Formats: sequence, structure tokens, C-alpha cells
Amino acid sequence: MVDFTPEGYSLFRQSILGILGKRLVQYDDSGWNVDKKNCRVDFLAETAGLCRKRIAEFMLEPSMYVGQTVRIISVTKPIRIAPWGPNKFMVLPQGFHAMLEYEVLPEIA
Repeated sequence: MVDFTPEGYSLFRQSILGILGKRLVQYDDSGWNVDKKNCRVDFLAETAGLCRKRIAEFMLEPSMYVGQTVRIISVTKPIRIAPWGPNKFMVLPQGFHAMLEYEVLPEIA
């Protein structure tokens, strides 16, 4: 594990942008958070297209990501959000958020 200072992270990010390009860095910044208590998943990304891509990835194996057998109830379209941060060192000026709701299915013995 590496723990950066703000200055170290800035240098690292510039290096990664130069090596991988903006598209892959944006992909790495995006993702989802599973809220098992409320049976929902929040998707965050810098662009609406990338938010939709992350939803599609999750939908391929939702039970794997949740850790239980689930059924998708609903998925919202990505909506524009205010500034947000993919990590503790940066805040992006805008982004997109979508939400997926699911139900846990009983295990079959």
C-alpha cells in the first residue's frame, strides 16, 4: 500500500495521465459503492457514458459484487451532480451519479 502526500499524489497523477491517458484515468476514478443495508448501489463517474459503462459491468454479475444472490429492481439513468471526489486528494468539478436497487433472494438448499 502506498500513502501519498497531496503533492506526491499530484505528481503521481500527472505521471499516470501521461502514461495511460485521460480515458483510462477517468475509468479508474469511476466505480460503485454497494450499500448492503439499504440494498442499493451508487455509481459515480466523471461522464454519463462512463457511469453507464460501470452500470453495465456491474449488471453482468451483480450477485458476485454484492456477495449474495440478488435480483435487480431498478436502475436510474445517470444524472449530473455537483463537485465530487474519487479520492481524498482531488475534487472533480462535476460528475454523474446513478443508483441501482436490488433485493436479496433466498438461498436454495
